[in-house]
Amino acid sequence: MHNTENHILNQQGQPALVASFFVIESVIRFIDMFSGIGGFREGLTRAGGFECVGHCEIDKYANRSYNALFDTKGEWFIEDARKADPSTMPDFQLLCGGFPCQTYPE
Repeated sequence: MHNTENHILNQQGQPALVASFFVIESVIRFIDMFSGIGGFREGLTRAGGFECVGHCEIDKYANRSYNALFDTKGEWFIEDARKADPSTMPDFQLLCGGFPCQTYPE
């Protein structure tokens, strides 16, 4: 009878003990809500293993800075979080949300 299984053999032709493991390369995709100028994004970028797939920012000046600091081409974007349609959002595993800016009485 012929054995068709593949075995790793040591120098003496005996089956070798082999430590095997799998490295799963995974990137966590996130959306940056109330992004400001990108504090969450910068932190996750520095940590590694994260990919931003979109952001939301209502302040036009903060958003202008965000776009200047990060390559946002092709990412999902919405200005007003109240108008976000979940069906238009890309797949993500993490939703980041900076505390929304509040108006203060003058």
